[in-house]
Amino acid sequence: MPKALEKFLLFIVDLLTINLAFFGLLQLRTTANLFVEQSPLFCLKISMIIYLFWLPIFMFYGLYQSWYTRSRFSEFLVVFKSVSIGIFLIFIVTFDPERDLTQAPTLGRFMILSYWLLMVFFVGIGRLMLHTFQRKL
Repeated sequence: MPKALEKFLLFIVDLLTINLAFFGLLQLRTTANLFVEQSPLFCLKISMIIYLFWLPIFMFYGLYQSWYTRSRFSEFLVVFKSVSIGIFLIFIVTFDPERDLTQAPTLGRFMILSYWLLMVFFVGIGRLMLHTFQRKL
């Protein structure tokens, strides 16, 4: 498979899986009766902004380099590490310095942790499926 097509497919798979994790998070928020924007167009715009947040993180950790140089397990570890760093950045940005740290975490913190799980699962599985398909070819 040509390298340009391989990179294009990685971008598409990441776009789909990152958005799948985001919309999964929106579904969790709806289930928990938290505020959810009802406009599908607005949610789509937010999902594109979120993709643009993750894209440089994935690039920095080398997730768009040639995949055959590492095993699928080592790539999953890099996905795990890069998603963990991204979620840590989200924690930092959303941290409220006036919150009493002796109190239990808020539901919003659990939503961020849920988003971390969704991201690791969907992005990891999406890349695993793509590379398995490439090997079959």
